[in-house]
Amino acid sequence: MNMRWFLLFVSLVSAGTFAKIDPLQWNVIEERGGREYTIHNHNGDKISFLCDMGFMYGSPDSAGSLGLLLSSSNNKKEYNADKNKIVLTIDGDQYPFSNLGSMVGDSWWYAFWQDAADSNANMIDAYVDNEKIATFPLSGLSKLYQQAKMDGCIKRGK
Repeated sequence: MNMRWFLLFVSLVSAGTFAKIDPLQWNVIEERGGREYTIHNHNGDKISFLCDMGFMYGSPDSAGSLGLLLSSSNNKKEYNADKNKIVLTIDGDQYPFSNLGSMVGDSWWYAFWQDAADSNANMIDAYVDNEKIATFPLSGLSKLYQQAKMDGCIKRGK
């Protein structure tokens, strides 16, 4: 895992906020300059969308770097978009999560969030290197997106 995401993840974990997580609902954890949007599925798999909101490169009002982590309880592995080719699929539409931090990678990030919020689909399928790893519920994501700030985390900044 890239050192910056490791530090951001450790910061969120050490904040003790995981006790408040509802496993089948989208959860937002914001602590110490990091923001994490996360959901678990029935199998214990987890997907986390990470935004640097002042932890290393961002500011409290504008996201710096973006990251995606996928944890599989089946094979006990964690995948990082910095190192693995992660593709999320909603109703057949594919969203590649590599090259985050580039214009193309970040465009896919924001397209995913907007399209997922507007979608009538119920699930997100997560693939790593063309292998399906997990499926996650979309319920609640639309409301989460509507309430989100336009600070560059899941909506483009002003």
